[in-house]
Amino acid sequence: MARKTPYEKLQREFSKLSDAALASTIKYDYSDLNEDGKRALLEEIEKRGQTEQHMDAIKIWNSETLNQEYQSLVEKIHMETCPHCGAPGPISASVSTKVFSYVIMTHKNKNVRVGCPSCNMSKLNNDTLATAFLGWWGIPWGPIYTIGALGGYFGKRRKINRNELNDALYGSGCSNYVDLKTAENDSTRLKAILKNPT
Repeated sequence: MARKTPYEKLQREFSKLSDAALASTIKYDYSDLNEDGKRALLEEIEKRGQTEQHMDAIKIWNSETLNQEYQSLVEKIHMETCPHCGAPGPISASVSTKVFSYVIMTHKNKNVRVGCPSCNMSKLNNDTLATAFLGWWGIPWGPIYTIGALGGYFGKRRKINRNELNDALYGSGCSNYVDLKTAENDSTRLKAILKNPT
């Protein structure tokens, strides 16, 4: 039996995806695919008769001026009002870690928050407090993850207070780029996406 080529393997993987998973791949992972991956993905959506449904996202990712458009979009987001409290911009993004444990199980979640310094600080403080009380109790990972999460607290506070156009905002924009780009001129929808970034 002949071995499958990498392209055939990609075709097989994409054919197994549900419609929702395929849509998610187009929105969030398309730019990371190599040429074979993009071709296999486009073939799969064509086979399912969904080309028109996903055309906006594909056009956005295939834009010849993608980098400039992305830079411009993130700069625009930086000057938006806070999606949580409505405070005037600039806004930024912060990442906080929340750890909670139950004897032998430990969960570690990274949360991205896009907002003003006050809202971002509130989220960081809440996650840090929850970690300080609930993170320790899982063996062996609870204490390890908790120490790591608490150790980064003051550095994260400093970043929030600077309120700069930072890597976390670029990262949040990248993972939500298609949604943000299509909502660029709709302030209400844009705020809704920024309030709950993926």
